[in-house]
Amino acid sequence: MISNANNMVGRLRASYYRDPFNHGALATQSPHRLAGIDVYLSAAYTYMATQYVRQPRTRVEIDLNVRVRGNDTFVGFEDLSGPVAVGEVVEVYESGSGVAGEARFTEIDGDRELVYLSVDWPSLKEQRIPSDEEGPAPVTQFMYLDANTATIATDRQPWTQLITWPCLAGISGGEGSIWVTAPIYESSGLLPGVFLETVTDMWRPNVSFGNLEVAVAV
Repeated sequence: MISNANNMVGRLRASYYRDPFNHGALATQSPHRLAGIDVYLSAAYTYMATQYVRQPRTRVEIDLNVRVRGNDTFVGFEDLSGPVAVGEVVEVYESGSGVAGEARFTEIDGDRELVYLSVDWPSLKEQRIPSDEEGPAPVTQFMYLDANTATIATDRQPWTQLITWPCLAGISGGEGSIWVTAPIYESSGLLPGVFLETVTDMWRPNVSFGNLEVAVAV
C-alpha cells in the first residue's frame, strides 16, 4: 500500500458561485457549458476562482478475479474515491480479502463509465483497509474530460489549461457553490505555493430570475 508520506497529491479546484441577485433586467441567459463538454451549469452560477489543493491519493476498489488485456483490470466510476488522470498511480484494494497495493491508470472509457488499470500485482499485500469513514468524502459526480476536448478554444475557463488531460474530475457542492476538482500537472514547472492562495478570475454574466436552476449534467 502507498505510504502515508506519498499519499497526498496536488489537485486544482475551480469554484462556481450561485448568485441569484446578479440578474439581468431584460435578457434571459442560457446555461453555460463547463470546460467545453456536455455538462452545464445554470446561468445563475458564475466562475469565480481556481485554487491549488492537496488531497489524499485516489483509492480504487478492484476485484482480484477480473483480468482484461492480459494482466490488467477495470472498474466502474463508482469504485473510485476521487479524481484521477490517465497515467496516475493510485492505491488499489479489495475489501473482501483485505489486500492493497498500487496500480496505474491506463485508460478512461467515458461512454461506459469504466476505467482500466495496470496493477502491480506483486505489490498486493494484506493490509488494514481504511473504512469509508476514514477515507476522503465521495464526490457527487465524475466529469470525464477527454484529451481531444483540451484543444477546444471556446467556452472554457483558465483552470482547464492547468489540468491533466484526459482525466476524471469530481463535481461537488454546498452553501451555494459548486467545485470542480481535477488532477493537475505535478511537474508543470510551477513554483511551489503558486496556487496556495486563491486566484480570482471573475466574469459576471447577466442572470435572470428564470434561470436559477441547480447544476445540470447531460
